[in-house]
Amino acid sequence: MERCERVVVEDATVLAQEAARRFGEFARIAVEVRGRFRVALAGGTTPEALYLLLAHPPYKDAIPWQQVEVFFGDERFVDPQDPQSNLRMARETLLSRVPILEKNIYPFPTVSVTPEEAAERYDRTLRATFEPAPVAFDLILLGLGPDAHTASLFPGDSRLDSPSGTLTAVIHHAPKPPPIRLTLTLRAINGARVVMFLVHGSSKADAVRSVFCEPADPLRRPAQGVNPTSGKVLWLLDREAARHLAASA
Repeated sequence: MERCERVVVEDATVLAQEAARRFGEFARIAVEVRGRFRVALAGGTTPEALYLLLAHPPYKDAIPWQQVEVFFGDERFVDPQDPQSNLRMARETLLSRVPILEKNIYPFPTVSVTPEEAAERYDRTLRATFEPAPVAFDLILLGLGPDAHTASLFPGDSRLDSPSGTLTAVIHHAPKPPPIRLTLTLRAINGARVVMFLVHGSSKADAVRSVFCEPADPLRRPAQGVNPTSGKVLWLLDREAARHLAASA
């Protein structure tokens, strides 16, 4: 991968600390240069420690939250109060604890719409929010699954292999519950200025090795398809996740 930085830290605690430091740095630079910081948050369990750090000093006080605009890299098609909701997790760990403006939070719609309508609405929201410029997030946070999936882009999905102008997609048969999900496409992800992967634990070690050491095949290893057109990819890994990379580091 071009424009790729890889950082290996000791454990999950240090991983969250490094991610929080970088997040704060990216936010301040974006606000200084463009007047706002547009970030797409990740779901799942790995980012929770990061969000909790950001919700407390020094990050709570140092980040210009009123100039932060929050989007989501993917979402489970469930009610926002459902325990599986990425929005709910982000609100509980971060968004309800910092002085961000409610109008600057842009969740995927999941109530009173079909999944297809939800994806189309989010696509329109993205275009309208960023216009007249192309959709280019200052930062997208991503995780990595044991099967090398990222966001809700899973191995074998046709959206990984076919060109498309859409920024969002519906996943109807996700291999892990819940089966219906909404996600940014690789087109949207690869428009970002920075994509930051957060990966920890030995259960991700084989996936990390496959992404870095196997031939590029995004259809089998979706994370390999993350290669921003004019931005960079930052991989933050703890030692357990990176343990198979020692020989090639």
